Amino acid sequence: MTLILSLIVLLLIVFLLLALVLLQRHQRSGQLQQLADRLTLSYRPFASLSQPLRQARFLIFSVGQMRYFRHLLEGSYQPQTSHFQQQPLALTQRRLNVFDYGLVSDKGTHNQTLMLFACSLNCGCFRIQPHAWLHADVFADNAPLLRLSQGQYPPALHSRQLFAQHPARLTALLTPQVQHWLLAHPHLHIEFSNGILLLYRPAHRLAVEDIEAALEAGCQLAELLQLSERQ
Repeated sequence: MTLILSLIVLLLIVFLLLALVLLQRHQRSGQLQQLADRLTLSYRPFASLSQPLRQARFLIFSVGQMRYFRHLLEGSYQPQTSHFQQQPLALTQRRLNVFDYGLVSDKGTHNQTLMLFACSLNCGCFRIQPHAWLHADVFADNAPLLRLSQGQYPPALHSRQLFAQHPARLTALLTPQVQHWLLAHPHLHIEFSNGILLLYRPAHRLAVEDIEAALEAGCQLAELLQLSERQ
């Protein structure tokens, strides 16, 4: 009798935990749908990696090998007039994708919110990261990324790891304005490839109420990089 009661209690605990997880997922879906409607974006609870994302060969997709993800927001986004370093910064309308991506690796399972922005640059592929949390160079099949030499490093970014297909071109992009943005967002992993700028904080899923501010910040970086290349 004691064993049966113990099993019943155990099953109840498992049921309650599953119900809590499903409730949280449903709440996030509903909140993201409301956010998508407000920002005139489309929302899908499940989606798979598009061909352009696969061709970009971003590090997290190669290491994780996951082809499906949750909570996709996509479309054209027009931020309000933004300010950067107390000065107005005009942000153009930009195509973007935002979704939650689960990475399964030898370090365990990590969930993070990925933001991807259309960004027209001619500098080649590059990667900027606070630390080497993923160990692979997925560009090795076509154009390996080289770590910037000490002389190419801006002094303010000495704690970052900078890799580029063309190191000198990345150095030219790192204007004081871009460096200021990077210093204000020290935890972000940033990659550029195939006309797409990828930003995310490893093992961190954005709260719904923080997504709009994160989108504006990402649009700021894309705009600053494009302005740097035109200078």
